[in-house]
Amino acid sequence: MRRASRTHVDSVQNARSIHSSAPETSGAFLVSGRDGAAVPLDPLLRRAVLATDGTVTNLIESLLERVVIEKLGQEPVAAPLAEWPELAPGTAVLHRTVLIRGAESRRIFLHAESFVVLERLDPAFREELVATDKPIGKLIREHRIESYRELLAERSERAGLRAPALGVDAAEPLVARTYRIHLGGRPVIQITERFLARDAT
Repeated sequence: MRRASRTHVDSVQNARSIHSSAPETSGAFLVSGRDGAAVPLDPLLRRAVLATDGTVTNLIESLLERVVIEKLGQEPVAAPLAEWPELAPGTAVLHRTVLIRGAESRRIFLHAESFVVLERLDPAFREELVATDKPIGKLIREHRIESYRELLAERSERAGLRAPALGVDAAEPLVARTYRIHLGGRPVIQITERFLARDAT
């Protein structure tokens, strides 16, 4: 079994420490909010999302409901990128932005922004990623690719320009976590997941 990097371990410990004062809940992981808008996660689920090195969509589906992916945008870009400064200039990258919604409720659980190094992807995987709305984690499983997630950072920020897509005010506080997915031993995908910082009511 591959050992987690020091960065990954420290980030997970920091996330647990930052959120250790959140109140515990009993019963189901309930959420509230108007239909079609972003909803806060239960504090325990929020901590689990921050700490996991697995697929967040699987975690949400196991505790809340089946999810669907709604693409907000997808475009080719080229390095240099502020989000991934180590990439060599001219490296072709797919910039993809999606919402993760409840299939039945239509409420938004997460906003996810990914940067994918296209030349490091298998052609069949690359074609399906561009052409479909499937979650990246599901594509990795379906193509049976060995993967490893490296957690890079966790921070607080405001919704800002993402507010209209999330159905919240621009000043709404969010929690963001950024990680990279290594495929075949190489970093291929960088994802930032954002969700509401406030507690469910």
